[in-house]
Amino acid sequence: MSLPRRIIPGATTLLTRRCSERRLFLLPDETITATFDYVLAVSCERYGVLLHAYVVLGNHYHIVATDPLGVLPRLSQDLNAIVARAVNAERGHWEHFWDASDVSYVHLVDPGDMLEKIVYTITNPVSSWLVERSELWPGARSRAQDFVAGPRTARRPDHLARFFSKDSKMPETAQLELVPPPDYEDLSAEEFAELVEERVQEREKELRAQRKREGGGFLGLEAIVTQSPDDAPTSFAPRRERNPHVACKNPAKRRAILAGLKRFREAYRVALADYRARKRDILFPFGTWWMRVFHCIPCAGPP
Repeated sequence: MSLPRRIIPGATTLLTRRCSERRLFLLPDETITATFDYVLAVSCERYGVLLHAYVVLGNHYHIVATDPLGVLPRLSQDLNAIVARAVNAERGHWEHFWDASDVSYVHLVDPGDMLEKIVYTITNPVSSWLVERSELWPGARSRAQDFVAGPRTARRPDHLARFFSKDSKMPETAQLELVPPPDYEDLSAEEFAELVEERVQEREKELRAQRKREGGGFLGLEAIVTQSPDDAPTSFAPRRERNPHVACKNPAKRRAILAGLKRFREAYRVALADYRARKRDILFPFGTWWMRVFHCIPCAGPP
């Protein structure tokens, strides 16, 4: 059995999902950009999730978001299902779209951790050695200036007639809006955008210097657009590495959070064993997702 996922209302999280066999099913084009932007906007509106950053590369995406209501798996489920079905329908594919491993959820603890992952997400096309500056990436992505640009209207991609249509039950438009994380409420949107842009420029300068020292280059737009969605990177991909659940620069706080996560899993294991033994006067630990949502099992309150 996989480890239980703890979903805490109000938590800020880095989401990552990868394509099956590292294939470039998310290769940037009109289909991917229109579909991802629209479905992400609809899902954020539907579940009240606050969006802070996102990027879609050829074979994976990153999203940084805050989940006030503790329903982030709902957004993830809708986004992954609709994007996969829409793109497969448009391209005539039938096999698995996403990697067999589940979505990665990394809890971002402190404001500094949130800022770091926002910058990491924005600069991902550069750190992946695809383009020299993130602004050159042609796919779906967020920018520092989006924090001050206001909501952007994402339209239902009715031109993808094999999946979407004018008779679709999904809304015709949705608002895609980026906001600073709640922990940065003391900064204005303009101040936060300037902070992010400064860190992005610093990070990209470091990455270009690193690439130059290594004697390597960047793939570049011309090579990117000539790739096939069925292609996959030839570089080695490590397997069975640690799968982080928390990002926190403060060692003491990180240890405390990981200890709390361990206690949660142990309490969940005990409660699940009691439930399978047909005991019904039990409480699952705070943060339980699956049993609470799909089996209406009562859970303990915040510790």
